Amino acid sequence: MSTIQTIINAKDSMLESPLQQMLRGGVPAPVPIDEDILIAEKEKMSKLVENMDSSLKVVIMGEVKAGKSTLLNALAGSNVSPSDIAEATGTVIEIKYNPIPYGKILLNDRTVKDIPEKIFAELARNNNNQDFFKNCLGVEFGFPVSGLKEFTLVDTPGLETITDDNSNRTKEYIAKTDVVIWVFNGHHLGQADVEEALIEVNRLGKPIVAVINRIDEIDEDPEVLIEYLEEEMGLFVEEIIAISAAGANRAVQLKDKDLLGESGLSNLIGYLDQNIAGKSQEVKKGVLFNSAQALMNRDLLIHEEYLKTLGFIEEQIEQIQLKVNTYSGRIHDHILYEFERWYDTEFLKEEKENLKNKIRKSNIIQLKKGMQEVEQRISSIFSQQSFSKMINEKVTDLDNLYISEWKEAVEKVKSSVLFEINEYKNNAEKRLEMKLSNEVKLNEGESDLMTGASKGAWLGGATGAASAFYAAALGPAASTVTIGMAATAFLPPMLLIGATFGAVSSFLKFKSDKSLAEKNIDDIFKNVKEEQKKEIFKAINEKYSTQDEQIKENIQSVIVGSFANGIDSEGIASLKIKIDKYMYEIKKYIEDLRLVEV
Repeated sequence: MSTIQTIINAKDSMLESPLQQMLRGGVPAPVPIDEDILIAEKEKMSKLVENMDSSLKVVIMGEVKAGKSTLLNALAGSNVSPSDIAEATGTVIEIKYNPIPYGKILLNDRTVKDIPEKIFAELARNNNNQDFFKNCLGVEFGFPVSGLKEFTLVDTPGLETITDDNSNRTKEYIAKTDVVIWVFNGHHLGQADVEEALIEVNRLGKPIVAVINRIDEIDEDPEVLIEYLEEEMGLFVEEIIAISAAGANRAVQLKDKDLLGESGLSNLIGYLDQNIAGKSQEVKKGVLFNSAQALMNRDLLIHEEYLKTLGFIEEQIEQIQLKVNTYSGRIHDHILYEFERWYDTEFLKEEKENLKNKIRKSNIIQLKKGMQEVEQRISSIFSQQSFSKMINEKVTDLDNLYISEWKEAVEKVKSSVLFEINEYKNNAEKRLEMKLSNEVKLNEGESDLMTGASKGAWLGGATGAASAFYAAALGPAASTVTIGMAATAFLPPMLLIGATFGAVSSFLKFKSDKSLAEKNIDDIFKNVKEEQKKEIFKAINEKYSTQDEQIKENIQSVIVGSFANGIDSEGIASLKIKIDKYMYEIKKYIEDLRLVEV
């Protein structure tokens, strides 16, 4: 299979990746997908394929006032672009060979075409008209200049003048570019924003020729400037050449070879002739090859991180389930313990002591009457209504404790989860940074991604957005612990104390000894509580076991809904298989390209 066909097939596969399909079909994803990144990668690959048969394009980039337009004119051998016109208009200007001079402004709704002078005038007239240039797709000029026969030159706005809209268009255009001449202002090299922008272009697999301009205005030896830039950015550029664009332009206009040599332009032209102009098809094929590999590896990295995050989600859901089950057991045992402690030591204690006091305060004459009152009171205390009321009051207290402990447990799980998320994010970024910075150990041709500036950039959809998503996942879970609780009164088992109470009551009637009467009251309460304890405990246990399961089910529903966007474990497993299969396919295309290269 040819290189071209392999790249076309790879592009078709990338357009049908599992994540692209989910975006296109509006299908919910278990982890938020960074739509901007995926769409950008898809468009870059599409434009790369579209550009395969076009002429070689050389784009001139750099900061404001670096001398881009001046250099363009010097390379073209004619003043084909007014100085700073791209910066003034904030748009990309394409300049190519044509026997008859022409100019063209490509707008969204129409095309304005005329002689170059009138087109330049039209651009100048709309200089500050943001609406006009917002609708401007680009500007094109054709000139009968022999220097333009080998390749098309492209002038771009300075980095500081690019609006968001024009920045996107510039980036889209770079995807169709073959070679980039990056112009540095020799007065201030090594700016961080310039470095980041250059690295971004390098990631696209485009060869970059660095040009240090304005050397005629600087006392420093040009070789020192070249050495400095080599140390800073030598990894990302093919060649570094120092020139004076203004001197070169004068030399071209005056046809002064000596002045041309002094300007340094001869070195640049010589390099372009030897490595680009004379090998335009070879260069174009190499750019196509490198760019395709770079884009495929970037796409692989995106899907790889997404796949790892899916695995992280599965682990988190499983860990949360284990933690929730652990807390459920602890809370359940604590509630039963509290109920048993209360039942054994506090339940009916006050009522019993009141009855015993009644006996103590009765004299012999009052004792019979006191016994009757005690008997009536015992009958009332152990009635189903009274007994249930006291149990329910305690159960209400336990419900409040139960809810409080569950909310505290959910908060602890939430804190633990957030810690795990941050750990995962940090480790993922370190892992990615290691891949990007360790040139020797890069896998799958990832040299185009080599920069700490991109640290974590491709985790956008996989962990960045997901982290915020996870942070809120357990928020509503705390409220689920109150659902269905204390909605109805607790109904203890029907009391079966008639026989016990009757026997003890009869015994009391024939006793006049206060101490024996008190002991008999103790026995009544003890025996009744012991007889009822098993059934009551069983009912209490069943009540809270039912609530435990309901809470765990509610929390599980919240976790799956928040962590995985409602996608169940089977759906996640299915998506992982699809991504694995897709990654294998893309790796195969990369390997095919390598075999062609060999």
